[in-house]
Amino acid sequence: MDRLIFIFFFLYSSHLFAAEKYGDIIEKYNIDGQEYVVTQEVTYQELWKLNPDTKNKTSIKRVFSFGKFANECSMINEKPIFFAFVKEYYFSGGWAEPRHLTIFDLTGTKVGISPDWEYAEQFCEFY
Repeated sequence: MDRLIFIFFFLYSSHLFAAEKYGDIIEKYNIDGQEYVVTQEVTYQELWKLNPDTKNKTSIKRVFSFGKFANECSMINEKPIFFAFVKEYYFSGGWAEPRHLTIFDLTGTKVGISPDWEYAEQFCEFY
């Protein structure tokens, strides 16, 4: 029985540990010398910041759908920032479909909203 457990652990351990790294990688970005990765998880997308020295990753934000990075936007002091669609949930269940873009700084703090991409492109310089 011990042998069977060992064989099972050996065959499936690499798959189990690999799943802990992150979901499927959608895109990689290098912003101001810092590496960021967007992954597709089961029900959301996640933005990660990678430390090149330690290879550790830090989750910045989980969102419904990641948009893109902007170098700067007029009237928003934080630089750089990113845009994403966020699905908001009612306290008793259910959700409101995302109707606008949410703007975040690189710590994942919400700094504004935009009604759509056309509006954002008037005021922002995108990477």
